Amino acid sequence: MSSKASDQEPTGALFKAGKIIDILADNNGIGPAEVAAVSGIPRSSAYRILDGLVQVGLVKVNQDDTYSLSLSWLDLSDVARSSLTEWPKAYDLLAELTTLTGQTSFLTVISGFETVCVECAQGQSFDALILRPGGTLPFFAGAAGRVCLAYSDEQIQEDYLQQAPFEGYNENSLVTSDALCADIKQIQKRGFAISNEDITIGVAS
Repeated sequence: MSSKASDQEPTGALFKAGKIIDILADNNGIGPAEVAAVSGIPRSSAYRILDGLVQVGLVKVNQDDTYSLSLSWLDLSDVARSSLTEWPKAYDLLAELTTLTGQTSFLTVISGFETVCVECAQGQSFDALILRPGGTLPFFAGAAGRVCLAYSDEQIQEDYLQQAPFEGYNENSLVTSDALCADIKQIQKRGFAISNEDITIGVAS
């Protein structure tokens, strides 16, 4: 084996493991054959990677021989949040906003074509929100994501809109390129986004 191939092999293995972890995050309780089919990874490699993830405690085997992410990710999530030293007083500010408005406040950051919730302060409304710290939403859904899309570089906007139409959460979701282009112009004009039941019916932001 050449030195170059040896250097590249761990990166390839990590990429495949990351792909499988993403699949498990979207599909709780999925069989190894289906993991292989969805990921495009050969079945023997998928089995081997799943076994390795189980051994290090990141994945668990269910009673029906399907796989799920383990509770270890909760600890990792807490550690990741505590390491975000850029916003040491984020919750205090969010709590203040929530006290003033009575509404739930979120701090989200961009990760690829998604927004990641870093922190939130629960408001007075009923608890019907799907976003929690560590949770993600795509650019096309929700006020925070659409604001991030609207103020991203034009090349990022173009690359993202080329992926449209997207699979929406309900009939109110903006999923086409034309709808999102119009939304981007409106957000840039007024300086904020309005999410009117485009994720959860009965909830706006």
